[in-house]
Amino acid sequence: MRTSAWIGIVVLVVLCLALCGCPKPVKQAAEVARTAQDAQDGNYTVKGEKGEEIKVETKGEGESGSVTVTGPDGATKSEFGEQAVKQEDVGIDFYPGATVQGGGKVTGGEKGGSWAAVGLETKDPFDKVASWYKDKYGKGNTVIESPGSLMITLNAGENKGKIIMVAEDKDKGITTIGIHSGEGG
Repeated sequence: MRTSAWIGIVVLVVLCLALCGCPKPVKQAAEVARTAQDAQDGNYTVKGEKGEEIKVETKGEGESGSVTVTGPDGATKSEFGEQAVKQEDVGIDFYPGATVQGGGKVTGGEKGGSWAAVGLETKDPFDKVASWYKDKYGKGNTVIESPGSLMITLNAGENKGKIIMVAEDKDKGITTIGIHSGEGG
């Protein structure tokens, strides 16, 4: 696994531990970070201050894989890569014809929450993509728009708190889409 992927995993695990209510997330995450480079693909155990064990299981190759952290309060699984996040994971429709560029999701933790984010890309012009998302999700939600940029925050129902971001990348001639979703925990 590349170093950049491991750094991403460690950051994702730190966020997950902090957001899911683990009692000593910073210290435990620091220990995980120290051993992550040595572990590469495999399993290892980190001991906490009071002898409690945190088991870390890693799987994957290159830009995709997973990390499962199991401790006294349960398990948290982090997955990353182009295949990690599907439309049903975020609960927001992917723009037709857009390709997934990457993503990640975290499930579990002490309080059983979940979080997912995905990045999409299309060659369709920004205005067309932005209009599609505004028509589908704009009504009754918070819409912030500026030239080449759109953000929709969903305010109610099962999609409350989800965020859709659309941006124009003129240099590459593409439109990027970011979808973020979290619930529970």
